[in-house]
Amino acid sequence: MHCPVKTPFEFAYENGTTASYMVIKSDGQENVKGYQVEMIRNSKIDYILPLDVRRKDDKVYFYYNVTSRLVLSQYLKRKKLGREEFLKLLMAILRALLDCRHYLLAAENLLLDSDYIFVDPSTGGVSFAYIPLMTGTDIRHSLREFIIDLILYKADIDESSNDNFLQRILGHVKSETLNLTELDKLVKSLISREDAEPHRDEADVGLCADYISCEPAQKVCEQAQVRENRSHLAKPEQSLSLPKERFDAGLLIAALVSQMAIILILILVSKFVKPFYSDTTTYAAIVLIAEAVDILILKKLFGKKALAARRKKAAPSKGQQAELPAMEERIIADGHDNVKSSPETSLLEGPKQVYPCLKSSPGGKWEDIPIDKPDFIIGRLKGQVDFVIENNAIGKVHAQIISRDGSYYIKDLNSKNGTFVNNVRITNNTEYEIKNNDIISLANIDYIFTI
Repeated sequence: MHCPVKTPFEFAYENGTTASYMVIKSDGQENVKGYQVEMIRNSKIDYILPLDVRRKDDKVYFYYNVTSRLVLSQYLKRKKLGREEFLKLLMAILRALLDCRHYLLAAENLLLDSDYIFVDPSTGGVSFAYIPLMTGTDIRHSLREFIIDLILYKADIDESSNDNFLQRILGHVKSETLNLTELDKLVKSLISREDAEPHRDEADVGLCADYISCEPAQKVCEQAQVRENRSHLAKPEQSLSLPKERFDAGLLIAALVSQMAIILILILVSKFVKPFYSDTTTYAAIVLIAEAVDILILKKLFGKKALAARRKKAAPSKGQQAELPAMEERIIADGHDNVKSSPETSLLEGPKQVYPCLKSSPGGKWEDIPIDKPDFIIGRLKGQVDFVIENNAIGKVHAQIISRDGSYYIKDLNSKNGTFVNNVRITNNTEYEIKNNDIISLANIDYIFTI
């Protein structure tokens, strides 16, 4: 977006001892509104960046303290805004424009550009650079272009709401009779509607579709749980025993043959043994021995047959994996069948991807930082950075490492204690190329950049 207010100015960044600044240079130092500068200094307006004015060589320099703040455009690149988040952001912008008059400031002097609006990453609060000069800017035109650019190009906004809130805002903004007060009322009404009508999750709506009247989500979940419990009760418990197999006629025939053989053996034995032994004890011993032999034969016969039947039943079809239930494995083992389970095939690991890294000094207490994204942010604020360093000297969102076309760049994100490359502090919000074995210092922590 081309913003008219910044055309006559030059923008730069500078570091102080414990602060980061955005600097705007202008030729028109005689047009500076001194009372507006004093108003900003003394009022500490939360949505206007702290301002200092310096003059040098017939030039005027406006210094804005942007320490620990992120540029809005960068903040939006890494964050998807929900409906309420976007509306509150827009309301904060409109509030700044409307409240200027209470401090004898002009709304058109607020710099409406997402590259020069700053956000506190811990609170989401928005701060503007106020230029205390006569700019001649049409505030309605600037606001119209800014909001259209924000919605269509800069912000990733969740549009799942069914009230078409973005279309309504765009329709109002594009109107030739755009009015800040009316737009502010529209945004506030959309926020009030969000508070009055809590958004119900789609999953809850799906559950409620089964009922004539939609019930609260908790009751629906309870009824679903009851149905699930009933289904569990209706199912018979699974038995730990093996599934019953069909009766094998071959096994029955084998058993009958075995019994007949035992009977014949007993008859023969009784004829040949009787002349020598008439004692009944002897007969009983012979019968017991015969029965024991019979049992061993049947066990051996039935064990092998059953094992063969089970193996045949468990044989996998093409493309399936063979499995034996754990209980069967124990039974087979008890039957002295030497079936050895083979270990699963090991999965070979593919080549590991190697990332560039910030390596901590040997023996240091800080861990290495693998740079595994092309846009990688380091800082102290969880949820806003890709790598958290729990050190109070590190900024909330301290530095950014960027990969582009095979080269690597580092940018300090307005940190208080600064970022250093080979012991030289770099200017905030400015990219510096870094190479293999460069020493990167984040505040008081030293790393070696390795590719």
